[in-house]
Amino acid sequence: MGGKDTEMTVKTTTVALESAIFQGTSIRRTSQKFNLRSESSARFEKGTKQADVTTALDYAAAMIVELAGGQLTSGIVSSNDFTAKDVTVSITLTKINRSLGLTLNQAEVVAIFDRLGFTTTVTDETFDVTVPPRRWDIAIEADLIEEVARIYGYDNIPNTLPQAGSTIGELTKAQQLARDVRTTLEGAGLSEIISYSLTTAEKAVQFTKLPTEHLTALAMPMSEERSTLRVNLISGILDIVHYNLARGNDSLALLKLGKSLLNLTMKQIIVLQNYHKLPLHSLVKRMIFTRLKVLLKRYYFNLTMSVLKQTNRLLNCILVVQLVS
Repeated sequence: MGGKDTEMTVKTTTVALESAIFQGTSIRRTSQKFNLRSESSARFEKGTKQADVTTALDYAAAMIVELAGGQLTSGIVSSNDFTAKDVTVSITLTKINRSLGLTLNQAEVVAIFDRLGFTTTVTDETFDVTVPPRRWDIAIEADLIEEVARIYGYDNIPNTLPQAGSTIGELTKAQQLARDVRTTLEGAGLSEIISYSLTTAEKAVQFTKLPTEHLTALAMPMSEERSTLRVNLISGILDIVHYNLARGNDSLALLKLGKSLLNLTMKQIIVLQNYHKLPLHSLVKRMIFTRLKVLLKRYYFNLTMSVLKQTNRLLNCILVVQLVS
């Protein structure tokens, strides 16, 4: 272990043994940060038996004496006075039976804890279970329930289905609005599109007045093109328009429903139409927007609708509807 100056060789005469306890959370974060995985990091991040630190040290020293003919010096240098202590976890009989779907009695549960080597104190229906340091993996109620199930036998636990009364489902206000909008606009000849929620930092702030430092970026993106959460829907739609125009599909009538990820209470409905290429009469086009506005007024009284006109060949009308819930 270590570099050339600290590794073991045939000339090594003195060996210092270290046995320590490391915090699992710290080990895991460091391992992920530097992308270094080892057998020791896997062990320590999951936890080790804290009560056996000195025992492991003595055992390793004894093996060196027995197998390598080493000479043991006396004494242990300790940097702290840590002592592993018992942990007490409380749980009720009702909680155990409800979680496992069983009808165990007090005596059966106490017998299971006794088999595990736990000390149990019963007060009414509450079990105060004292767990020795050797079972460092038990700290909460769920751990005790798992041990009861394991000792009782998974095969002995009956198979049951959850009991749920029949209820009549219904759509929320937002779900009903989305369904009506889709029905209306798809019936008028528009096609709904699905765009990525991730984009570049530059495209994320297009058509907004937001600086790029207020964006939410991924720590480890798959690519730079998908590194930042969008804060508007228009930039994603324009990517789809560009993709279609590059392949000769210039008769576009698109519909997009989605959320701006800057403010999750803000919903957007965007309708894109290419008037020059779309085979619809102008009266029909005006009827689409009028019907959409009437439909939205049914759900939202304070409604703002804005039309952004473009003169380039990509499109000449985008209807943006902001819905504040």
